[in-house]
Amino acid sequence: MKTNEEYLQDYRKRYKEFEEKGELWRLNTTEEEFMAVVERKRVIWDNRKGRPYQALIELSVRSGIALALQGKVTYEEMKAQAQRVKLRTPEKHSL
Repeated sequence: MKTNEEYLQDYRKRYKEFEEKGELWRLNTTEEEFMAVVERKRVIWDNRKGRPYQALIELSVRSGIALALQGKVTYEEMKAQAQRVKLRTPEKHSL
């Protein structure tokens, strides 16, 4: 797991990207909320050793932090993404 400073740099980089585009509304969290997510995930990360499903716990921690950094999308963007996925998904054949 990265250090808090590295995660803070990731957040600030994402903030800057959205700021340059004039799209700060896409941020899911404030800096404080993001660091709170990192701290909650760090507790889970530190307690994972020796537990069943250790790899799943590690994946969950990484995914949770990645989601906190992910940008929001508009309804139109979501519909377009769903359409792209639908076009790439093969149709099921009924018997």
